[in-house]
Amino acid sequence: MRLHRSFLTAVIGLSLIATSCGSEPTALASTEASSANAAVERVVEEEVSSEPVAVDEVELEADPVDDTTTTEPAVEETTTTTTSEPEVSCVSPVGEERWVDVDVDDPDGGLNIRDNAGVSGSVQWTMPRGTTVVVTDQCETVGATDWWFVRPVVEADLNGGWVSSKFLSTDPSTQFSPGLGKAINDTENVELKAETVEELAAKLAVIYGFDEDVTITEVGETEIHDAIGGDAVYDLTGAKDDASDGKRVAISFWVDRSADGNEFFGFIAKRIITQELCTRGVTEDGLCI
Repeated sequence: MRLHRSFLTAVIGLSLIATSCGSEPTALASTEASSANAAVERVVEEEVSSEPVAVDEVELEADPVDDTTTTEPAVEETTTTTTSEPEVSCVSPVGEERWVDVDVDDPDGGLNIRDNAGVSGSVQWTMPRGTTVVVTDQCETVGATDWWFVRPVVEADLNGGWVSSKFLSTDPSTQFSPGLGKAINDTENVELKAETVEELAAKLAVIYGFDEDVTITEVGETEIHDAIGGDAVYDLTGAKDDASDGKRVAISFWVDRSADGNEFFGFIAKRIITQELCTRGVTEDGLCI
């Protein structure tokens, strides 16, 4: 590199000396000058080609990857869910009286009092239909049913407990047991005839306003007295209203035969006694409550 620069300096110096002499250039001088210029151009080209890579070009090169640099893991955004307090849907009628409303012939013997809300609670004792209780402020919803903690009014020595609210009524008439209403003698339909005693009951059901959905249930057994007559009792149910579930019909009948007794024609009602099947109890007058 230094040799090239010295040679270039010498050539440039000779050119300047020749110029300063002011002599007309000769063909030889021109030829030498051209040779000198060509030499200068070659030297410049060599100088350029041998120059180190420009700084600008270095800056364009990509920075080397630093293997020691670790990428920070992305921070996951966490959503905070604010839960509101659940609305209280179970509210008991605190301090009010209620009456146990279950069937008299309930298979459990009445309404079970449990130590916890729900049927999973242990049964402590049982209250019969019509028992009066006072409702406390404790209420829990189990499934779709509200359970109340109640205390009995009369049986003060018994502890309170949890009961299903759907078996507690606001109607105090549940204190009365279902029963039969006043006996009424139906004289209008005597002489009613049928081929069987049960058919007599079916005909009476139509007369009393029952529809085809009526249920006819024999109560006890039909009694036949020496092939002359007898007695039968039937419950006609299926027309339930607020007070009655139907009628009980006691039929005394004759056996309709020919004079010689050899031919049978059927049965004839000679007496009919009806009573209402009171579902909530009976008043002193024999009416359904």
